[in-house]
Amino acid sequence: MPRSAEEKARIEALRAELTTLTAHFCEAHLDAEHAALAAALIAKMARKRDVPFLHGSAKLWAAGVVYALAQINFLFDRDAPVHTSPGEITLFFGVSKTSAGMKARAIRDLFRMRYFDPEFSNERIRAMNPFRSWVITLADLDGL
Repeated sequence: MPRSAEEKARIEALRAELTTLTAHFCEAHLDAEHAALAAALIAKMARKRDVPFLHGSAKLWAAGVVYALAQINFLFDRDAPVHTSPGEITLFFGVSKTSAGMKARAIRDLFRMRYFDPEFSNERIRAMNPFRSWVITLADLDGL
């Protein structure tokens, strides 16, 4: 069933709010690359038939987005060049760790996000992907 103009406007307004919230967190604690990944994830959520963020707190969804990206990109590792902690995320958004973790889990499950995810991994993680060397491209086969 096609969406009404009101529903489209509400989805767009919430998408913009979530993108702004996550961008502010990334500006304060991470970097522009992670802000772009968060915006891409939010946009993908907005395209779902049942848009998940239509229900619940925008701050909790924003925390869940950042938390999910942090998990799959090893951003909770203090030795990583760019890192954060669950406490920083939840304090920034004013939500509980349990609630943010549950939203992150729901988001990861919805999009089958895993470590070394080709769509939502940062550049450092994509470069470290142990499976990357197994991929043979047409350019590799050109010399054969």
